[in-house]
Amino acid sequence: MVSKLSTEEIREFIGDNNIARLGCNDGERTYVVPINYLYFDSYFLCFSLDGMKIEMMRDHPLVCLEIDRITNVKDWVCVLAFGRYEEITDPAGRAEAKEYFIKDYLRLRAEQTEPAPESSRPSAELHHKEVVYYRIQIEELSGRYAKHL
Repeated sequence: MVSKLSTEEIREFIGDNNIARLGCNDGERTYVVPINYLYFDSYFLCFSLDGMKIEMMRDHPLVCLEIDRITNVKDWVCVLAFGRYEEITDPAGRAEAKEYFIKDYLRLRAEQTEPAPESSRPSAELHHKEVVYYRIQIEELSGRYAKHL
């Protein structure tokens, strides 16, 4: 049976996760990619290298995030967050966003029992590209779940 999540359940689920699928479009085609996020009450804080999704969101700022946990067809949770892309361009805001992600990265690394393999570490060429920090201002949230009893 499929049921609705309450607003409190939706916010708790979002806060317990940090990976979403971002849906954006350029007016003709839709692009869906996984992203990392940090959740605040009214927005998601995100970062990316400049590229196709950033260009699409700059031109068409209405986006959708999907955060889910799927165990099987009878046991899943899915939250949709509709919102608006907002690029963080001021130096103080960029520095603050960067610090949030550094702290989160260090927290996650401290929880790991083994170091990340060399192949999963960013290559040197990524350090030459511009990192874009942005918010997705939340305009609407909805969530559903199924649980087989």
